[in-house]
Amino acid sequence: IKDNGDGTYTVTFYDLKSVAFVHPLTGQMVPAEYTPRTVTVQGELHAAARSDDGEEKWPGIIEKAYAEAYGGQGGDPFAKRDNLGEAMERLTGMPSTNIDPTRLSIDQLDKYMSDHYAVTVRAFDKPVTGLPHEVPTTHPAYSPGGLTPFNPDPAPPPLVGGPHYTSNEQLRPWHEYYVHKVDREAGVVVLNNVWDNGREDIKIPFDQFQTAFESVKVNPIYARDAAP
Repeated sequence: IKDNGDGTYTVTFYDLKSVAFVHPLTGQMVPAEYTPRTVTVQGELHAAARSDDGEEKWPGIIEKAYAEAYGGQGGDPFAKRDNLGEAMERLTGMPSTNIDPTRLSIDQLDKYMSDHYAVTVRAFDKPVTGLPHEVPTTHPAYSPGGLTPFNPDPAPPPLVGGPHYTSNEQLRPWHEYYVHKVDREAGVVVLNNVWDNGREDIKIPFDQFQTAFESVKVNPIYARDAAP
């Protein structure tokens, strides 16, 4: 984000120019390329995105600029299904990787976190009237009381409920969460819901984590000039 000094801000995103591929002659991997795209917005914003610190403007600035750059259904730039990995690429200029959670170990997930990757998960669909994608989900994590409680000694913390969930201890279908941390010793993954202003933790045993989500997306979020 560049402050232009006149009440406006210029935000730079990165559009995918070419995907990574293996060169047919050398056999070497050619990395993906991204083209910068700049958008200038006014600083007086009425955006849904905001920082926990009420004085910080950058979340709203990025949200408004992203909406102007890429649009979305009903004005929501993130409404298009399965574009969170693409959104992270536009924010970082680095490729996202989609991983089958059943093929992911807790050690691998923990390493992504310790290496400062952004890690998000996408919930399965389930039949809901009016949704364009209606794939049945019978996993117990989507049923009331379905998440197996995390029971550390001496006392387990409560699982999240609240108004942003369909019921206590239940995941929302057709929704994205981000991984907050991994507890390898306890075998637990801690998730947060971006809709939840309180950032309450959702603690899910790793074996359920592997089967409760359709995909895991990871993106390196270190500075581009610091990339290895």
